[in-house]
Amino acid sequence: YIMQSGAWWRALLLAASGAALYMGPDSCPCLTTHASERLRSLLSSSTYGLGCAPHDVDLSKCANQRALCDTVAPRPSYCSHYKHCSRSWCYVKRDECSVLHMTGEHGIAYSYAACGEIDYYTQSLQHLEVALQDAVLRVMYRHNSGGWIGAFHPLGGSDHRDEQWHGPFPRLLDQISTSSGAVINITAEADIPEPVRRNAAAFATSKSNYSKVRSAFTECVFYAGLGYVDLCLGEFIMSLERSALASFHAVRPTNYYLIVQTAHARNDKSISSHVSAVLAPFTLRLWVLIFVAAIGASFLLAAQDRSAAGGDFETGSLPVLSGRAAWLGAMGVLG
Repeated sequence: YIMQSGAWWRALLLAASGAALYMGPDSCPCLTTHASERLRSLLSSSTYGLGCAPHDVDLSKCANQRALCDTVAPRPSYCSHYKHCSRSWCYVKRDECSVLHMTGEHGIAYSYAACGEIDYYTQSLQHLEVALQDAVLRVMYRHNSGGWIGAFHPLGGSDHRDEQWHGPFPRLLDQISTSSGAVINITAEADIPEPVRRNAAAFATSKSNYSKVRSAFTECVFYAGLGYVDLCLGEFIMSLERSALASFHAVRPTNYYLIVQTAHARNDKSISSHVSAVLAPFTLRLWVLIFVAAIGASFLLAAQDRSAAGGDFETGSLPVLSGRAAWLGAMGVLG
């Protein structure tokens, strides 16, 4: 039996430990030991990150959120940030890994790809908090109308450097800033050099869906792509032009729910309630107004057609033609 080069020591480790851990492919082998005693003391266990396993599943943040997210339906949107908890990964050597890998908290490379998993951690809030530790962030807010998504300012518009920004995204940024120690420096348009603002305006206008309409959101992505701001905060549409300039971080999934009546509730309805349900979207007064407007419009069209040669209303007595016009108007409303 001929074993692939570099695989014998991983097989020896498995035989010695009795564990059924996968140690990664030859193109990206997992580490078998930590580099130093100091690093080992910083980690949650002596085997943390060694071999493919869900090493984070029992950490406090993952365990607490798993207990909540697995017992609530529908699952809260923030649960998507803990998808990595049950995924296997391992520490790897950067110069020996040719598959997707990232640099972790203690300067060690880690890889989910080595264990055949998707890397959900890099997009998670936990990774974001680690990456932003003690950083100074130049943040440009973008105003979303309504305030229930994205960011919202009571004065409207986006060029405000104050503490009145609120909404789910500013609250999330405050949470990350508190936990990571990052300093938020709100950046306004006036902080951007004038030539850059002109180019951003031209780019945002040329890429707009509407002719000659500038997009403040596209301008912000332009500034982030050129490095004048670190973060654009708001609810953005991820277009091809914007994603080519800067990276997007999804902080909330879009959930759609189909709400229907139960069979019991439907069976309890009478015939009259089913008939009235057809008219339910509008009040009786509004339905009367719609019929009057439609019939009135029919009369006007009939009068115009009566004076035209060869028209449908050219011949006939006035009462007959009026009744016909009213009938056509009513049928037009009822469909």
